Amino acid sequence: MTTATKERAASAPRMDPRIRARRVAVRRDEGRRRLRRLLVMIAVAATAGLLYLVTRSPLLDVDHVHVHGAHNTGVDAVLAASGIEVGDPMTDVSLDRAHDAILRLPWVESVRVERDWPGTVEIHVTERVAAAVLHTGDGTWVLLDGTGHVLTAGTGAAPDLPAITIDSTAVQPGGQQHGMSGALAVARMLTPDLRAWLSSIRPAPDGTVDLLLHQDIRVELGSQAHL
Repeated sequence: MTTATKERAASAPRMDPRIRARRVAVRRDEGRRRLRRLLVMIAVAATAGLLYLVTRSPLLDVDHVHVHGAHNTGVDAVLAASGIEVGDPMTDVSLDRAHDAILRLPWVESVRVERDWPGTVEIHVTERVAAAVLHTGDGTWVLLDGTGHVLTAGTGAAPDLPAITIDSTAVQPGGQQHGMSGALAVARMLTPDLRAWLSSIRPAPDGTVDLLLHQDIRVELGSQAHL
């Protein structure tokens, strides 16, 4: 080493120990922050994985599905429509999908589907009420509620309800039988003594309604406005 090099080395400023200590402390703090972020990410991932495993474990699956009020619809039909099965994860049960599917069943007027943790699903059904029997031109009959909604179809002996007769065929259960408002209004007004005389209520395409009584007596009631 030459004399000039020695002089330059000797003249180079030395770092203040306090500055060096500060820089070391800053690097340590940065390392600690990175370590904390890594630990937080590991903890979040572990928690998410644990929650996923718990929701897929037998601890939180469907153990029971209880159906209430499905007297005419039947419990099996409601369960099939709901798509909910014992063993399904409770978190995967789609309440909205089950509600909409059950509501499409012919007898169902309203439905409520609820989770009852940890492992039960409750289905509460309110059914429509049959108001009249509609006899059709093909020899079959269907049940109507008070709005003309078709509840079920059958052959042979019909239920003991006011009878409505048409020459055409009826729509399928779950559909709406149009043109029934006048006949259904008459059915609601019938008293027990009048029903004893009644053979059937016959609506016409023009909106008028006739009563067919026993002994071939025909009563022309006219339009629904005259009822």
